[in-house]
Amino acid sequence: AFCDAALPREERVADLVARLSLDEMAQLLTARRSPKGGISRLGIPEYNWGTNCVHSVKARCSPAGNCPTTFAAPPNLAASFNASLWRGVGDVLGREL
Repeated sequence: AFCDAALPREERVADLVARLSLDEMAQLLTARRSPKGGISRLGIPEYNWGTNCVHSVKARCSPAGNCPTTFAAPPNLAASFNASLWRGVGDVLGREL
């Protein structure tokens, strides 16, 4: 029933959650395990998600070869005392998300 787009979202979510084991739920909620979020027995494919805006967007490079930008740690960025640098980091993270 969770794959039936004609059903209300709440009903689909309730059906999916009822089918998941506790371990599967934890796996789906943990970005550090990404892209291992697939639940093959339910037809849920792997996906790559997650963010770590302290340094970058947490993602793999795309098949086209585009990779997310990684930045220095926040204390290092702050030590630059360069507000335009900080804004630039935010702009890049916003585009890459």
